[in-house]
Amino acid sequence: MHKTPSTLLNFKNSFRIKTFYCFLIFAFCSLFFSACTDTRFPGYTRLNDRLYFKVHRFNSDEKNLVHGDMITARVKWFNQSSGKKLYDSNIGPTGEITFPLQREEVTAVIYDALIKMNSGDSVSFIAVTDTAVLRAEMFIVSYMDKSEYDLMAQTNNETADFKEKEVLLQFLETNNIPQNATDNGLYIIPEKNGTGIEVAVGKTIEVSYKGYFLNGTCFDSITVKQPLEFIYGNDMQVIAGIDVAIGKMKEGDKSKIIIPSHLAFGEKGSTNGLVPPFTTLLYELEILKVK
Repeated sequence: MHKTPSTLLNFKNSFRIKTFYCFLIFAFCSLFFSACTDTRFPGYTRLNDRLYFKVHRFNSDEKNLVHGDMITARVKWFNQSSGKKLYDSNIGPTGEITFPLQREEVTAVIYDALIKMNSGDSVSFIAVTDTAVLRAEMFIVSYMDKSEYDLMAQTNNETADFKEKEVLLQFLETNNIPQNATDNGLYIIPEKNGTGIEVAVGKTIEVSYKGYFLNGTCFDSITVKQPLEFIYGNDMQVIAGIDVAIGKMKEGDKSKIIIPSHLAFGEKGSTNGLVPPFTTLLYELEILKVK
């Protein structure tokens, strides 16, 4: 929500993007200091008892990043022990995450490490925590000056806004969905009518959901076995489209909700990079409990 998908809840998205930066903080903290080899993780260089790194490519022919540059990177996290993937920027349609090289956005430790890198650099990290061994893979795709990025973004926004409306119209026609949106452009398609309590401000609700791009790719989900619980009506909890839709539902209701970007993540996209700017989303939402 920028309001900050990944997806449905601001606090959930904020946690993910903060976790992204916190993990990088930990991983980068000793990258450019002296290191020694270690046999625990073959091929990796030991920085300290908790951090190991491997440089896959170091592009010394390019100039390094400078303050304010917009960095585009591909990032993956894994549980090194189980092999389970914890995060993958490739889930989003672009496969990348873009963020500014600013001390306000990342801590000084990350800043000082990133500013030594450039496009084409690829690094893996293994971080040993008290509860798990984590591995991160990061590839710097590109970067550009902030003013250049802003100019490009302005031009792209005009095109992207038109393209989003075009894609949405095609989706509605292909799926035989009547073009009877609410006044603010939201499409609510009931799938199951419940008989429980109506949602109201101040009520605690439990929901399950799946979030999709219009191409059918699922980018986030909360299951019935582990529902999401929150108090309806509190500010900055859900994206605007979800907030409007939930207010029209009751316990037991299940609906598909088509949410244009101006009611979702807007012209900037989600902070974790999974949802691009000007992207219409489809949610399958069920109200499990109202109390």
